[in-house]
Amino acid sequence: MNGMQKCRGLLPEKEEDYIVFFRWMIGRRAAYLAAFLFILCGVVLIFLCSPLWQPDIGGGSFRRFAYDSTLLKVYHGKAEIINSDGTIAYIGKVKDGTANGKGTLYEQSGSVVYEGTFANGKYEGKGTLYAPGNRIIYQGNFWRNRILYEELVGKPVSKAAECYQGKRTVYSYEDCVCTAMREIEAVYYTVRDEDSLEDEWTVEGVYVLKPEFFGDEDVLVSWSDLEVYFGEEEYSGTMAVKFQDVAAVRVMREVRGEDAADGMVLMETFRQVYEVTAFHPEENLEIRTYKKDDFWYTFFGEKGNEGFSFYLIETEG
Repeated sequence: MNGMQKCRGLLPEKEEDYIVFFRWMIGRRAAYLAAFLFILCGVVLIFLCSPLWQPDIGGGSFRRFAYDSTLLKVYHGKAEIINSDGTIAYIGKVKDGTANGKGTLYEQSGSVVYEGTFANGKYEGKGTLYAPGNRIIYQGNFWRNRILYEELVGKPVSKAAECYQGKRTVYSYEDCVCTAMREIEAVYYTVRDEDSLEDEWTVEGVYVLKPEFFGDEDVLVSWSDLEVYFGEEEYSGTMAVKFQDVAAVRVMREVRGEDAADGMVLMETFRQVYEVTAFHPEENLEIRTYKKDDFWYTFFGEKGNEGFSFYLIETEG
């Protein structure tokens, strides 16, 4: 009987001893206890995720998380993120569960995908892009997971070769030389200069073989998107395409698994180096040119389509 009386003494006896929570009435003591435990759990969680508390892993300073860890979502510091099969997904700095700062992204096979700086989980800043087997494809600057192709324009060919280290195919016609960089979906062209060495020739322009352009905030895919972003075009219409335009179309179609259908007559002079003796100009291309900052952007698309197929980056003059 005394035990029952003690238990009853702990229960709310008056209406003011209750707190109304939606449609339920909860005792004040129980509510205060729940609030205290909630705050305590939060403090412990913050402490565990603090960069000040990072147990060593294999002699390093990276804390290990499963890829779907709840703690990872609020963690800020150095981390090693593990896939569900136990393989490493990422090693580097994170903030609120996403890659931020320097880090390395891995495939499940163990091959490196990207090594460099990240921002909000995306490649941003200096980095290196890899093919399977840890073969370097590209070293340079990235922005929102995109290679900054603009940095290649105006570089000597030797410097461009330091950036793109993937497989290449070269097409030349008269004084124009085009280098296909299929692994990054791009082509750059140069003009022969008989007074200088080949390594000193300048990259005059870069074709990006993708039907999208990254604006400041949005990804642009249609002619109307371009008009909103760039404003009035410098040129709009059709014009006689050049050899480098045709070469870019050829590589774009090959990358997409389509028939080149350009009538190019090729003579292989070295492995993956071709001298072009004849080709058919593209006659069904709509072209629009815009200027932004120090670059000229020319977009190419088939007549009647709402979107463009690829674009060219050049500098003024």
